[in-house]
Amino acid sequence: MRPDLQPNNNHKTSIPSSNWPLPPCDLQLPNSKRAANLFPNTDVLTNVAIYEKRPHDVLKWYHLGRKSYLYHDMDDSVAESVKSKHPDEALAIWKRVAEWEIARVKPAAYKIAAPYLKKIRALYRKQKRTGEWNTYITALRRQHRAKRRLIEILDTL
Repeated sequence: MRPDLQPNNNHKTSIPSSNWPLPPCDLQLPNSKRAANLFPNTDVLTNVAIYEKRPHDVLKWYHLGRKSYLYHDMDDSVAESVKSKHPDEALAIWKRVAEWEIARVKPAAYKIAAPYLKKIRALYRKQKRTGEWNTYITALRRQHRAKRRLIEILDTL
């Protein structure tokens, strides 16, 4: 707390405001709701953790920041950075993004979902979990069988 804002109860530890070296500030502090959305800046902290190759911190900041987002621009880079240490987290992120694109019900969105589905397949193969990939892709086909263009894209996988 700033010394000039501390109550002066005539204790020796209190510093009178005249001794505070900075001039008064005219800036208003943000209200609590706005401040809660600004701090901490999880996007920056996530990017720093990605750059420093700290997958545990990447997930920590990513999940903290995701509370206020439905779809996040950093999903792919987060999944890429944690796929070796946290493959299930990477798979969950890519599945969410792919399924979000599929839910848009547009052929262009299906094409956007395809690279994420390829990444999911590659990671399942690397983890020697092809059975789970087959189950996932079969469930997608069954759930979206009426989406002819999506089925065509799934066939190319």
